Amino acid sequence: MRAFRDRATPLPCPFSLPVQQRSAEHQPLTDLPIHSSAMGEFTIAVLSGDGIGPEVMRQAIRILRTIERLYGHTFALKEALVGGAAYDAHQCHLPQETIDVCEA
Repeated sequence: MRAFRDRATPLPCPFSLPVQQRSAEHQPLTDLPIHSSAMGEFTIAVLSGDGIGPEVMRQAIRILRTIERLYGHTFALKEALVGGAAYDAHQCHLPQETIDVCEA
């Protein structure tokens, strides 16, 4: 039989602890060293579609731009249509143009 924890006692959140008391896996990203050997150039297909719309993708792109700034990476973002937006434009939910962007 599976044991359940007492829900009256909340689990401790590692992020509520001071930085000095957190384990290595819960350290903030700004405290991590920048390793120049890990820098690189990456091409990413940006597919805003059903479920992950433009508002979510905008935030993901903001995160990628922050990673570029902090760690020296370069991300070439290639946008393409998928889902309902692709169907409206091409009468196909996954047009060949989108497939080509993903395979490039």
